Amino acid sequence: VPIVFEGINNESLARKAAQEPLITGIIESFPLRQTIEIATRLQPEATKIVAISDDTISGKGSTTQFMDCKSNFKNLSFSTINCSRMTSNEIKKKVASYGDDTILLFLMITNDSNGNNYSTTEGIKFITDNANVPVYKADELGIGKGILGGNVISYHNMAANAAKIVLKLS
Repeated sequence: VPIVFEGINNESLARKAAQEPLITGIIESFPLRQTIEIATRLQPEATKIVAISDDTISGKGSTTQFMDCKSNFKNLSFSTINCSRMTSNEIKKKVASYGDDTILLFLMITNDSNGNNYSTTEGIKFITDNANVPVYKADELGIGKGILGGNVISYHNMAANAAKIVLKLS
């Protein structure tokens, strides 16, 4: 039985799965390089970029994609905030500590070390309410709800492309 996946953001895992003859799908590949390029034009004084993520499988996959961009931006120092290892108060203080020299990139937050779980909407609100700088993102979720934006992927389009594969296979 063929398997069509959608939204795997660990690119190496998705490519490994797709080596199986009955598995194919749509990789969730974020346009992070393009989003960072936009952010550097809007914040030319930035010297560092900080990505907000967590320890989930999706968080690790998106963090890997983020760190893979590092070689394209030699003038920026790259670091991450791993929300799974911090309390909500630690996250608030850390996010609030950044100024104009920092590009803040939201990848995801689904949990913290207090045991709090966040929906995407709750995580975006939590981060943007505490940030003193614009928050960028490389997917459509949160645009118009506190996220400045970037070059974003569309989950609707990814699902539609996966559906096209299913239709073709059937």
